[in-house]
Amino acid sequence: MSKSAGCMALFMLLLCGSVRLGAQKPAPSFDADVLTFYKLADGQVISTTGHTYRGSDGRTREDTAQGSVIIDPKGRTVTLLTFANKQALVIDLKSVPPPQARNASIPSATPFGRTILEGHEAAKARSVGPQGEKIEMWTAVDVNAVVFTRAEAPGMTTTRYLRNIAVREPDPQLFEVPKGYSVTKQSPPPGFDPMKSTGFPGSAAGRGNVPGVERGGK
Repeated sequence: MSKSAGCMALFMLLLCGSVRLGAQKPAPSFDADVLTFYKLADGQVISTTGHTYRGSDGRTREDTAQGSVIIDPKGRTVTLLTFANKQALVIDLKSVPPPQARNASIPSATPFGRTILEGHEAAKARSVGPQGEKIEMWTAVDVNAVVFTRAEAPGMTTTRYLRNIAVREPDPQLFEVPKGYSVTKQSPPPGFDPMKSTGFPGSAAGRGNVPGVERGGK
């Protein structure tokens, strides 16, 4: 996967993949398969598959072929797990103002109707991202989670959606660093804003060709 595709994937996760770093009302627990497609400027399509989880305490996890991202909204941490070398990077975001304190940096969304996806009624909205991305998001009303996203940016269009959504409580161990992993703790630099950044400091966004990534045609 290219570096730009990896950066966009992380941005999309922060923006709409059930990531809520501020105080939010409780939402149902669930897990689902994740399908993501990156269409590059030359017409090449890169597809990835993964799985996402959300617990009753608000913690979320998303797995890909190469690693996982775990978000703890109460503890205000983001943990990046790398499977190949069993490393965990824990980023403490307590110094980053919560969303309600930085409303100017959060794209506003304009509703434009409703639809059904995977048997769930979803409210549709459009917005423009911090780097000019045209973003369309569908939020499932019953599980209060974004189930479809399409972001159009120069050089790449990213489409992400959930399938096989199951309302149930995930194993709490999924949100912990696995035994045997080396842990590195890190704080973001002054002024860091996850809604404007393409990646966390210290994260490896560009990994070249990775297992689990399928390449297709136009």
